[in-house]
Amino acid sequence: MHVCEKIIRCIISLSPHRISGQPEDPDHEFTLQKESLLSRWKSLLGTEKLLAAVFFSIIALSVIQGIWIIVLQYQVSQLAEQTHIQQTRMAQLEQASQKHNNLLYATYVTMDDIQKKWNGLNFRVLENTWKLNK
Repeated sequence: MHVCEKIIRCIISLSPHRISGQPEDPDHEFTLQKESLLSRWKSLLGTEKLLAAVFFSIIALSVIQGIWIIVLQYQVSQLAEQTHIQQTRMAQLEQASQKHNNLLYATYVTMDDIQKKWNGLNFRVLENTWKLNK
């Protein structure tokens, strides 16, 4: 017995409407309701069968679209989460870049100060050697 059939039998056993009038036997009730449904289906006209098929197709399509919407919503939430993570990483990289730029600027200023002092020292050395040569 398939799972679907077990579920249908369970639903029928809980149903208050009985075709046979015997509430004790859900298997017998299931077969009676199944036969009743098949006989009703066979008694329908072609247009009624077509309308029933269209109706069930619309219901199936609606269920599929609902599932698809749920899947898309999940993907959107995943993308939103990834976007937040990427924004956090970008902010961290910008901070690291700013620290690196500040370090480079401080190094440039230090090198510029050293070069000015070196030029001043070099000029004094040249001046002193010039004075000694006189």
